[in-house]
Amino acid sequence: MDPLERARRYRVKADRASGLGADIEALRRAVRRRSGAEEAAQRAWEAVRPGGVDGVAVVGLRRGVLELRAPDAGVRYRLDRWLRSGGERRLLVEARAPIAGVRVVV
Repeated sequence: MDPLERARRYRVKADRASGLGADIEALRRAVRRRSGAEEAAQRAWEAVRPGGVDGVAVVGLRRGVLELRAPDAGVRYRLDRWLRSGGERRLLVEARAPIAGVRVVV
């Protein structure tokens, strides 16, 4: 056997792609988990929303932080006071989702 044939026997062949099924399944599970957390946050906000902060909407959940949008600075201030006085804790307990904190934007 010539040296070239002997070298070819020991050559490591690259793995061929087996398909995208596993990657797509992992992505589907991640989207479902995130969607469930956002729905839980929305329901929790509706359950514990204080008076005097009309027009506040749940924008979404990004990296574990729930984002709320206030229509103006006055509502943002009242919402901030409510969150700091125990409202954030009530919201997180009610949501039962992996939420690390709350962010309010105007």
